[in-house]
Amino acid sequence: FSSIAAFIILPVIVFSLIISVTVLWKISTFSDLLEPVKEDFISLHNNYLYSSTALRASLVSSTTGVVARDLHVITRYATWLFFGALETISVVDMVGTGTEECKNKPVGETCLWLKNQPCDCDWGWHFDEVCAKYEERDSRPLQKLYMASQKDDAWQDGTRNFTTSPFATSPEETNWWQQISDLPDSSADFGAESNYGTSFQRASTASALSGVLISFYNVMLGTLPPGLPMVPHFALMFEADGMVIGFSGCTPFSAEIPFWVSSEANGAAELQPDLCPLGKHAYDPRCRKWYDDGKKKAINGESVLHITSPYVFAALNRTVMQTATNAMINKRTKEHIGQILL
Repeated sequence: FSSIAAFIILPVIVFSLIISVTVLWKISTFSDLLEPVKEDFISLHNNYLYSSTALRASLVSSTTGVVARDLHVITRYATWLFFGALETISVVDMVGTGTEECKNKPVGETCLWLKNQPCDCDWGWHFDEVCAKYEERDSRPLQKLYMASQKDDAWQDGTRNFTTSPFATSPEETNWWQQISDLPDSSADFGAESNYGTSFQRASTASALSGVLISFYNVMLGTLPPGLPMVPHFALMFEADGMVIGFSGCTPFSAEIPFWVSSEANGAAELQPDLCPLGKHAYDPRCRKWYDDGKKKAINGESVLHITSPYVFAALNRTVMQTATNAMINKRTKEHIGQILL
């Protein structure tokens, strides 16, 4: 037994001790090995972040360049129309509005007016997944601009520069013009400029831009990756009355306008307390910071183009996006009549 212990068991015990000591020694030096590995990992991770950021910046830069170019072209054409450099031929039947009809829709349901509007699946992202395929005809002639213009507190020429109390604290209490022919037009009494002096004139002139806005929308839509939960949004927004006229494919912007509310979060009441007091329903672009910043830059002679920093748009699954505006300025009178948005 002693021989067996000496020749078999003892070597096993000694060998195990040697292995244990070796492992313990290696563990004691592991921290020295870990440090260079950690440095290499941090270096690789930083290189990845740099490359990813550079690629994203390049994409944003090229996209912003396209946006700035398109806004410039649209603004030039718009100002030619509004300020008399081009003869205006209004196309009022190319403008529709469902704002008044949709203000009474139940929460969480789709407005009936919106359901009845033509919506080709090829027009991009569509609300509530309601669209149709126009296999045998070109659907583009069915595309129309939308209009949203508040009735409440409007002067005879359509100007709206204050909100009386009590004001609308629910979508149902808001009131909207339902068609261009209903809009105020009192230029004879007020001596206004022929193409933008009244709400009717602004909307009529804007309708002449329908072919331009919709064409730019279709071209830009074709450059976007498929499946995005968003589409381009072109709109004219006016300083005198807060009217919005634009195009965004099948998306329900005009139908959702009555449900916007001035809150502490969006800062509308702080920015324009007379127009958008806290708790007031009904969207007014003049109460949005991007509009106000663009207006101030243009009036101060800094730039007619304003592009916001990227921000999270909660309404579209927290999509990161930017807003760009170009000011419409009468070069003869220096009057700012509104912004064009993309």
